[in-house]
Amino acid sequence: MTQRQHVESTSPPMATSGVTSPLLPMNMFGSSKVYGRQAEKDLLLEKWQKCCQEHQQELVVISAPPGSGKTALVHSLRPYIKKERQFFLFAKFADSRNQSKVPYDVFVTAFTSHVTQLMNSGDKALIAQCRQSVQELSDGELDVVIHLIPALEQLARRRSSSHLFKEESGTLQVQLHGSNTTNRLRNAFSHMVASLCKCTPILLFLDDIQWSNAANMELLQCLIDSNRQIPIMVVAALRSDALNSAAIPQQRGKQIPIGNSNNNVPSRTGPACLDLLRSKQPNITSMKLSDLTVDDINELLI
Repeated sequence: MTQRQHVESTSPPMATSGVTSPLLPMNMFGSSKVYGRQAEKDLLLEKWQKCCQEHQQELVVISAPPGSGKTALVHSLRPYIKKERQFFLFAKFADSRNQSKVPYDVFVTAFTSHVTQLMNSGDKALIAQCRQSVQELSDGELDVVIHLIPALEQLARRRSSSHLFKEESGTLQVQLHGSNTTNRLRNAFSHMVASLCKCTPILLFLDDIQWSNAANMELLQCLIDSNRQIPIMVVAALRSDALNSAAIPQQRGKQIPIGNSNNNVPSRTGPACLDLLRSKQPNITSMKLSDLTVDDINELLI
């Protein structure tokens, strides 16, 4: 049976005094303090604990107006995760005018961060465990993921012998020998993530998914396949106005072909993003945040 949870902030409406919710400063992201979002934070922690204890994938989608604190809310979990030798990974989709030409750029950013955190942790036992787990991938899969995420060379202690991308007319395309190019890349990536999750749970926070391109969304679908039992929790945040808009503006400039497919559409509507996620992971928790109240803002500013 499909199980979905919907949580809406019960905070009273914003006073109509012209005050709007401020963007939370970046230096607050190392803090576990939240303002006006305690119920939502408690639910996120509950889902995270379930993910860790039951080795069960969790998917949480947060929609909120710009500047309402959804990013700071998720980052407030970081101190708890770090304390337990677990990993908090973060990547943010760029808007349509600033998207990278590198396919799967948000996942490259997130898992490069994973390797950096791991190698800087000083935890020799955990590093050795992760290294052994990654080295158990097939040679072909290791070649692919190391070329996709070069930082993995340091962990796996080997170099990639494949050439994953080629540039044609200013755009990058995936190239692998043999058939089913894109499927081979997705499988290699999902197996790599599973190998890391065997060692310690991962929370992956993807912000502004309303700007995602088709390639990233399809890789995310593969990652959250509901048939795979691994301790990873994906939190995807998007602007609530994207849910109400008919479409998100198309990317300006060159697009990014992925393999030989036509799935290079650089933007999607908000509802389409959610439909794609639900197609692979029906047990989804949805949060809808309202604006902060004046009292919440005063507490923030004091």
